[in-house]
Amino acid sequence: MNTRNHTLVDVRTESEVENDAVDGALNIPMHDVLSRYDEFKTMNEPIIVFCVSGNRSGWVADILNEKGINKFINGSTVENVKKL
Repeated sequence: MNTRNHTLVDVRTESEVENDAVDGALNIPMHDVLSRYDEFKTMNEPIIVFCVSGNRSGWVADILNEKGINKFINGSTVENVKKL
């Protein structure tokens, strides 16, 4: 998969991202997803959400799905997304 046509959303904390950032990824920490939900609605490309273990990205994927956003992929882990 070519991530150039996707919006990468890292749902880890800011301190986690500082230590291991993914180039081109937008950081929206899991605890900010609901308050920043409008940002997801304006994203045009398919969205790939990811975190350290896949747990938080799974939670965010569930929330996006419940809110009617279906143009996303649960990328699971940082390491998985780096391989894309």
